[in-house]
Amino acid sequence: MLMPKKTRIFGANSVKVKRQKEPGRRIFSLRYIFGVCQSLVLETKKTLTGEANFLRLPLYFLIALLCIVGSPVLAKVPVSINSSSQPPINSLTSLVVSADPASLLQQGKVLYSAGNFAKAVEVLQQAVQVYQQRGESLALAATLSNLSLAYQQLGAWSQAQQAITESLNLLKGQDKNQNLQIFAQSLDIQGRLQLLMGQAEAALATWQQTEQIYKQTDNKSGVVRSQINQAQAWRTQGFYPRAVKTLDQVSQTLKSQPDSIEKTVGLRSLGDALLVLGDFEKSRQTLEESLTIARNLQSSADIGASLFSLGNNARQQQKNQQAIAYYEQTVEASPSPLTKVQAQLNHLGLLIEDQQWAKVQTLLPSIESKLDQLPLSRASIYAQVNYSQSLSKVNSGVLQASSHSYYSGFSTKDSAVLLAKAIQQSHSLGDKRAEAYALKSLGGLYEETRQWSEAQKLTRQGLALAQSSNALEITYSLEWQLGRLLWAQKDINGAIAAYDSAVDTLQSLRKDLVVNKDVVNQDVQFNFRDSVEPVYRQSVELLLKSQEGKLSDEKILEKARERIEALQLAELDDFFREACLQGKKVALDQVVDQDNSTAAILYPIILPDELQVIVKIPKQRLQSYTTKISQAEVEKLL
Repeated sequence: MLMPKKTRIFGANSVKVKRQKEPGRRIFSLRYIFGVCQSLVLETKKTLTGEANFLRLPLYFLIALLCIVGSPVLAKVPVSINSSSQPPINSLTSLVVSADPASLLQQGKVLYSAGNFAKAVEVLQQAVQVYQQRGESLALAATLSNLSLAYQQLGAWSQAQQAITESLNLLKGQDKNQNLQIFAQSLDIQGRLQLLMGQAEAALATWQQTEQIYKQTDNKSGVVRSQINQAQAWRTQGFYPRAVKTLDQVSQTLKSQPDSIEKTVGLRSLGDALLVLGDFEKSRQTLEESLTIARNLQSSADIGASLFSLGNNARQQQKNQQAIAYYEQTVEASPSPLTKVQAQLNHLGLLIEDQQWAKVQTLLPSIESKLDQLPLSRASIYAQVNYSQSLSKVNSGVLQASSHSYYSGFSTKDSAVLLAKAIQQSHSLGDKRAEAYALKSLGGLYEETRQWSEAQKLTRQGLALAQSSNALEITYSLEWQLGRLLWAQKDINGAIAAYDSAVDTLQSLRKDLVVNKDVVNQDVQFNFRDSVEPVYRQSVELLLKSQEGKLSDEKILEKARERIEALQLAELDDFFREACLQGKKVALDQVVDQDNSTAAILYPIILPDELQVIVKIPKQRLQSYTTKISQAEVEKLL
């Protein structure tokens, strides 16, 4: 695939800028951004005037954009279909409907694997047209299932559903003995769509069906894949023991198989699944077995992938030095530039966490150079966003350190440049989900520098894209960010509404977030304490502060109380790593009013600068009491 010319952002020749310490000062120079991203906006530089001293992102993006569940298995076309050699993928616009459909299908798969989902859809649509004209039903069915998979990545649920339904209808009309493998692969993809759309029971039934087909055709890797998928469906419904039992079956199946690439991949998938479920020791043992087989087979790609998974296992257990060692081995062993970068980004995150600034400075140039070499894809965009977020943390952490004479320094502008580039690239890919994620990060950067208006505009743009893509894990964080921004601008009613939306979205995501499982990409990781708990606590704080100086509104107090209870439930889910409590709610007020008139219910809520207590006294309205005391002092007393 022909890649656009890369612009080197950092390095010996990069523009040096003085760090600005004033939090309210505008620090993004429009000329600086355009100079660094010259290849993206060369034609528009002529329009800049001497008065354009500071970055106005909405204008910048308008100009710049005008210038330019495990690993799903793609369905295969029957070998009887004529397949010529694959042409180089260097000019998608030159592809025409008259092209060889097998080549188009192969190009679509390559684009999908590279993360270029919008272009994959374009190419696969062309292949569909050709197969329809030729009346080749089996090939058409396989292509439609792959098209559904690409639509799923873009969040285009109705198109994905239509494509997979057409695929399965075509296959049901064919000779079963001829199309069983394609039928099973299409069902695999249908199950994935069902799970993404919240239909866990339907997905489970679909994957149970694929398991039977794969057993019938003696496809051992297909059986393993189906069982791992079923475990995911069980977990999503909150049935942890069933998920573990299913994965135990997978383990037994794999043990009976001879060493092969399929086995090492299956073991790695099993190890990753066990990690998600919180079974760290079994996960580690399984991943080490996968690594041993990969080494015996001398498969560099699988050696690197297994080392990376082992690093993630150690990181989840907060064994930072062990995780770093695995990440360093990953970089040495893996032939994949993306895997290398992902390992180094995780390594960087651990160094930042431990405030090892000298080692951080040593690692940054290596990551930067590898990022420049990545082909354009969703994964590379997420890597850029991850790196920009790390740069921001580095800048903030070093400025707070007592001594940082060794630190040459990246400014907030450097993070802004990376994010601007990520937004432009995701837009060119037609990847709304990735664009929403990058917009959220850039809006967050503006939030840090107190540029409320620009931050709000970017956040709303990202929110619209995330909602249109059904990217709930990004949507909630944008709603939360919008709530913080509106709160900072004293729009209390607007902030409350935004926080309400964030909490509602979190409730929809509850079963996925409690296990810190990114439902889209491993580079977007959820940490309960940092990414979930604050949404609830800040929401309650906002609700209670909205009542200051007023006669307490019982509806607001009830809402605050319910939110604290929801947080407590989410904390239990996080602790047990599953949605473990599904019982019906009990109205405690009625218990007190009717059955125990001498009891009261107290809800202490610890806020940063005060202690709020909501009290329910029998046969009385809810009451609220406030004590001005810092959270640190409360915790010390406790």
